Amino acid sequence: MKSVVQVGPSRKAILGTAGAVVSLLAPQALGVVAFEFRDVIADGNPNGVENIPAGDFSFDVVVHATDGDRLSGLSFKLVFEEWGNAALGLTDQTFTIASEPYRNGSFFDFVTAPSVKGQRLEPENASDLGGENTLFGSTTGTDLFVARVSLRVDGNMPPGTYVIAPNSSFLGWYDLEAGPRHESGSFDQVIPYTVGVVVREF
Repeated sequence: MKSVVQVGPSRKAILGTAGAVVSLLAPQALGVVAFEFRDVIADGNPNGVENIPAGDFSFDVVVHATDGDRLSGLSFKLVFEEWGNAALGLTDQTFTIASEPYRNGSFFDFVTAPSVKGQRLEPENASDLGGENTLFGSTTGTDLFVARVSLRVDGNMPPGTYVIAPNSSFLGWYDLEAGPRHESGSFDQVIPYTVGVVVREF
């Protein structure tokens, strides 16, 4: 089942929880700033992966800015959308950050978050994984690399399709060169990441 979410004036994103995300943009002169969790290895679904319980996987965090919008930094926290959903057989199962985010070559490599390796994706302990662009001041363009995030599936995770997304209440970008730091810059499009957990017979 797909749901349509309004993400800005004349902008809509169609989110398919069990498959790829399709984004539609009405023609306009306004710039668009988009946030995406993208698969490291391109295949049939660029925004999702299939894995087994206790398996590891990685995805890249990328942002896109068009029509002159410039980014000095951004903030985001990971959220496991189905956390604690008893109807899916979930109690305390979740995903765990397997290693520190890889940021070599990132435009946003200045971070203040403490170590996050081993952090479980539970609502009360999510850290800000965003960063600031200290080398260029601000940047514009598409496919701006932020970080590579590696997660581990809990060993007793029930089979199913799950969504890793940025926490919508803690997600934004800012441009220091445009004046005072404004945290209120919101993303026009947000593309989360789907994880199909399967049990393979050997």
